[in-house]
Formats: sequence, structure tokens, C-alpha cells
Amino acid sequence: MSDHKFKAWKEDLVARVKAYAATVASREDAALTKAALDPGKALAYAFTMRWPGHPPGDTPKVQVSIRLSADLLDYFLSGGPGWQNRIEEILRAATGVKNEHDNTLY
Repeated sequence: MSDHKFKAWKEDLVARVKAYAATVASREDAALTKAALDPGKALAYAFTMRWPGHPPGDTPKVQVSIRLSADLLDYFLSGGPGWQNRIEEILRAATGVKNEHDNTLY
């Protein structure tokens, strides 16, 4: 996101939050603040909260940066979601490195 777009997005978000805050009565605000600061409720929320995506595995993947030719990247991206997994499968097939969670040897 460019700096200009980020600034516009941030200003819009701040404006919406201020507009919402103006609609909340002071008694409501006090109740929300009290509930947010209650350690029991905060702990319960933390234990029930789910993060998007799948849970981390025993051997999490490592983020790397790699430079690829544009035409090669376009090829993998044209297949839609899962393009990084497809690159990994091809690398495993080329190197013969076995996936620890799969019994298939590429």
C-alpha cells in the first residue's frame, strides 16, 4: 500500500472510530471499559480467541525472500491460491527432499 493510500485509509478509519465513539453514551462507555479491564473476562477472551488461518505446525515454514523472473512468477500465480505450495512441491521433486508430514518421496 502506498503512503498516500495508507494515509487516506488511516484518516478514514480514525473518522469512523470517532463517529462511532460519539454514538456511545458515557454509561455504555464506562461499562465497556470496565468489561475490557476485567482480568477474568480478558483471560477468557484470550483463551477463546481464534486467529485466522490454520494452527501452526510442529515444523513451521520459514519466510524467505527469493527473486524470480516475472514470467515464472506469473506462471505460478496464474494457478490461483496455493502458488507457494506448488513451488515447494516442485522444489521437493527436484531435490528429492521428503516432506516430514507425508510418506511420499518426490
